[in-house]
Amino acid sequence: MGLGFKAIFCDYSETLVGPERSITTKVREAIAMWVESGRTFTIVTGNQYSYMKEIFLELGLKSPEIVRGGAEIVDPISGSIIRQKYIRRNQVARVITLFKKHEVHFNTEFNDVIYTSKRSRIHRKKKFRHIDDMYFIDVPKILVILEHAKEEEIVRSLLRPFPNLLITKHRIPEGTSLEVSSIDADKGKAVSYLIQSTGLLLDETVGIGSSFNDIPLWRHTGLAIATRNAPDGIKKIVDYVAPSYKRDGVAKVIWMIWGTEYGQMELI
Repeated sequence: MGLGFKAIFCDYSETLVGPERSITTKVREAIAMWVESGRTFTIVTGNQYSYMKEIFLELGLKSPEIVRGGAEIVDPISGSIIRQKYIRRNQVARVITLFKKHEVHFNTEFNDVIYTSKRSRIHRKKKFRHIDDMYFIDVPKILVILEHAKEEEIVRSLLRPFPNLLITKHRIPEGTSLEVSSIDADKGKAVSYLIQSTGLLLDETVGIGSSFNDIPLWRHTGLAIATRNAPDGIKKIVDYVAPSYKRDGVAKVIWMIWGTEYGQMELI
């Protein structure tokens, strides 16, 4: 495949790592080789910086990283925010008021504090606060954990008057969630910003993911790769299918780009 690629944008959960969050030696070594060659490896994740800081450090990443689903681009060492796209405070106030009125339980976050509508989740050691303790400020996202099937329809109907908000559905350990963010805070737009700001060409970029939420990432990169644990519908729209995180899929992508025989991929 050759060495024309200069940047990899990689989803985190279920792509780079599994539920245990451990990075294998082969993946760590492959990423180190990639970065040491002068290329960039950017993790694209819905997690906040404080959750990812140790991972960035472990991998020796120095280029900007994408966190909170594209709401923030951060320096991986200092955590300073390079670019942010938040929900504006006036909309935060209106959305929270609507959710309270209709008894929709939700969380939002600012810095490292999670504000929640559920008093049972408040735990000071875990930096939980009740939503009533929060001043209305710009926030990166509002997360609704769906407690019953009809609640998704309720949330979507409540948010119809807000065309500049993005609703993304996720599978999480607690069940299903809806993530509400600024329309400008998606993975693809954050990737596009980094590509343009660094002078990269689209054909020099690779996107690796494993879910429907990674479609914006693939749309803004030159080569789209899904890991084998992705849904079948995803495998039909990407360029390659790599092994899953359980079989060092990201490492094998890097070795494939370098033209080695480390691992085979399936051309779609």
